[in-house]
Parts: sequence; structure tokens; C-alpha cells
Amino acid sequence: MSDTNQSPGETDERTGDEAPKSKTPIIIAAGALLALLIVVGLIAALVSRTGESGVPIDQTSAALPPLELPIKVNQLQRDPNAVDPSVAPNPEAKIDTVTAIYNINSQATLVVIAGRPVKDPTEMLAMVEARAIRQVGAGMCGREPSRDLDVCVVIDGDTAVLGGGLAKQSVDEIVAQATSVLEALPK
Repeated sequence: MSDTNQSPGETDERTGDEAPKSKTPIIIAAGALLALLIVVGLIAALVSRTGESGVPIDQTSAALPPLELPIKVNQLQRDPNAVDPSVAPNPEAKIDTVTAIYNINSQATLVVIAGRPVKDPTEMLAMVEARAIRQVGAGMCGREPSRDLDVCVVIDGDTAVLGGGLAKQSVDEIVAQATSVLEALPK
């Protein structure tokens, strides 16, 4: 007969029998471990579903339309089939770009490079190796050395338009024309 004052795991001195061990601590520990694993799994799943900004990547948001320059903006018009190969973008660049030459009255007036994603207008100016960079109204302007053009960049969100003046227009006019093209891009 065992003594009721005997603790689990102790040996009864009279009989040499060990008192039965309680399974309650094991059940509690297993339950706590299982709850911990579930919480860690949920946290890992939530963290893996967020992008760099912490916003969930599975959040439904409208995808941006493809970057495509408009055919006509105010007086500016481009040939929908022509691309100026001398301003072809660098395929190794991290910016998606499209280019075109806009005409006014059949005279080449503005070469345009639209790019996305662009956080800083100087990124676009660096693509064309512009020098003498300065702020002009809502744009950043510089001088493109290979064609000796004034170039200006305007930006909206993460989309930028670089305009190069082919008709010797002022940088203020280039900023205005580039802004018109930027505003006409599909949103």
C-alpha cells in the first residue's frame, strides 16, 4: 500500500515501489509548445507576405499600365512606328524606358524618354550624362553633351519624362512640353 503523502517520482521506503508520475506537466508543456509553434508559423507567414515597404504583397491593387507614350499631346505629335535609336535605353538599367521624337508641323521638336520607376529626376539626367544640372520650375534641367541638347526631367510619382529640345527651345519650354507628355501618360 502506498502512502498518500508520497510525491510523484519518490520511492516508498516500505514497499520500494515508486509513486506514479503525473502526466499533467507533460501535457501542459506539449500544449504550450504547440501554441508557440502555431504563433511562430503565423508570424512567419505574415512576414513572408509583405514587400519591402511592409505592405502585404497579396493586397489587391491596380497594376500600372504599360509605359507607352501618347501619339499626340497638344501640338506635339509622334510617329507611332518610329523610335530614335540614338536615344535607345540601356537594357541593363533598372528603369523601364520608352522613347520617341515629337514633331510640331513636321519639324522634329522634342525627343522624349519616359521612365519608371524613378525616384529622383537626376537618375534620368544621369542616363543621358547631362551636365550643368539645375532646377527650372517644376523640372530639373541639364545639358546633354553628345547631341548638345538642353534636356529637362519632370516627375510624377515614380514616373519621369525627360525631354530634349531639338528645336532650340528654351528650358522653360522643354519643361512645359515634357510636363504635357507626362500628364498625358496612361495612369
